[in-house]
Amino acid sequence: HAVVHGRPCIVTSVAYRINVSLGKNNNEIIRLNAPDINIENYIVPLKDLSKSYPRETSFIFTAIRNFFKKYKIESGLNIETKSGLLNKLGLGSSSAVVVSMIKGLSELFRIKLDNKELFNLSYKTVLDIQEVGSGFDVAATIYGGTLFFVTAGRIIKPIKVKELPIIVG
Repeated sequence: HAVVHGRPCIVTSVAYRINVSLGKNNNEIIRLNAPDINIENYIVPLKDLSKSYPRETSFIFTAIRNFFKKYKIESGLNIETKSGLLNKLGLGSSSAVVVSMIKGLSELFRIKLDNKELFNLSYKTVLDIQEVGSGFDVAATIYGGTLFFVTAGRIIKPIKVKELPIIVG
């Protein structure tokens, strides 16, 4: 946890993926289907986007709220997520879904984001929910590979590593 307090770390991505499918709708609602976490046809009216939501959906709706606010967008959405990453292992699945949502929204609404802009908005979203965090899992999701990282993305530098044998237990 030293990285939360400004110390540098080395972080590496894992070979699991989260897929987010997004589409616009004209119904002024956001409809979420996330079968991996037993959520089906969860509907939120656009006017209620600023409310708080159960933890398992909070990362998705906070990402949407932050993106819509920053880029002054109002649109209904249909969302489906599929994950090969278990959300209770501490491997950054919450950050991965935030990054996937924001990247997907940028593609859907044709807003170009470079990696640093994607990092900043994703990191803000994670902090809005967790209140503390280094952002290293956000960086690992965006940049992939192995990185030298300093809290809040002050330094995000790829490290060339041929192999990094790690066992998670």
